[in-house]
Amino acid sequence: METATLMPLNLIRTDLGTQMRVMERSQTIDQYVESMELGCQFPPITVFTNGQEYWLADGFHRLAAFRKRGRDKIPCFLKEGTFDDAREFACCANQDHGLPRSPADKRKAVEQFFAIPGRDALTNSEVARRLGVTTPFVKNVRDGLGVKASPASHVGAGSVKRGLNGLNNPASGGKELNGLNNSTSENEVKTVSVDLPKNDKRGFAIALMEYFDAEYLKTCAKYLTEAL
Repeated sequence: METATLMPLNLIRTDLGTQMRVMERSQTIDQYVESMELGCQFPPITVFTNGQEYWLADGFHRLAAFRKRGRDKIPCFLKEGTFDDAREFACCANQDHGLPRSPADKRKAVEQFFAIPGRDALTNSEVARRLGVTTPFVKNVRDGLGVKASPASHVGAGSVKRGLNGLNNPASGGKELNGLNNSTSENEVKTVSVDLPKNDKRGFAIALMEYFDAEYLKTCAKYLTEAL
């Protein structure tokens, strides 16, 4: 079990972009203050440190309520890490606690996640798993940002690198997928390698939707319908 530390509020940085809310809700802060006056105890906030600076990663409304209440210290879980570690933790926060995230909050979290160096090497499905959103949502934000990554460099937790060979092509009577044309043009042939969860038919279908164009996917409609 983590042990909470009492931290002076004036040491905790909140001005460096680790707030993934589009805006703070004053009503929520007031509700927290009222609850504190009634004696309610709040979970510790989460702060990352490199030994010199302290970055708030989760608990902005709680911190604001402590300030408004006139407190000078707040319980926190102190984690060693870099500023990028704090940013990633912040992007993944509030999935199952606190004020529910709005669609705009979720979009900001995905955008800020891709702004962290190296995170563009993760698959859409892996980003979705970490941030608690859907894969199509991540794909939409990624496409809007123009964030590209080589499929061969993609990484997904809990999966293994597998080529598409050995998997059935529903449009060709069982022909293997290795070397499939991912375009309607017969002259444009690519072999792709993607991360797929083991024995996960749905995951395979999602990978198809990520890497193959709409015209090809029309030929896979029956397979995708069964998989999803």
